[in-house]
Amino acid sequence: LGDVYKRQADNASVTGFSGGNLNLKNEIADSYAIGLILSPSQVEGLNIAIDYVNIDIESAIEVFSLEDLMQGCYDSSTYPNAMCNTFTRGADNQIVPTNAFTSGYVNAGDTAFNAYSVDVDYSMSLEELGELKLSTYIFLPQTYEITKLGTTDNNLGAVSYTHLTLP
Repeated sequence: LGDVYKRQADNASVTGFSGGNLNLKNEIADSYAIGLILSPSQVEGLNIAIDYVNIDIESAIEVFSLEDLMQGCYDSSTYPNAMCNTFTRGADNQIVPTNAFTSGYVNAGDTAFNAYSVDVDYSMSLEELGELKLSTYIFLPQTYEITKLGTTDNNLGAVSYTHLTLP
């Protein structure tokens, strides 16, 4: 058998440089939110709040790890590129243990997020027992995408929180 390539980066730590960037620009965000509160007179003590929020961020500020830098170099359709100059390999083609990479803050991401939230509260008197309060909060994200280095990750999920208060 010939020489077998053995990756030495598994479970290894390397040091590098990370810092500011004089060319860093402000993130650009467009956002809006609308909401509606309902308190129907037919059901005393009931309040319903429905909200929608939409946030789009361009040129998001990111800090790249060594793994991010390597993926940006080798997984790019434009290999080799500027990302390939941000880390150093030794004569054995392994990442050097010290001064392995240079990173910092860069404008390199986009975020798209929109969601609905519903908050329902109900309270009623139980006479001498006190007051009954019920509430629930439901968060329904529709889009949560983060794009970094040309790769979009979909972080969509749903969260529900319910709180019950008894006397």
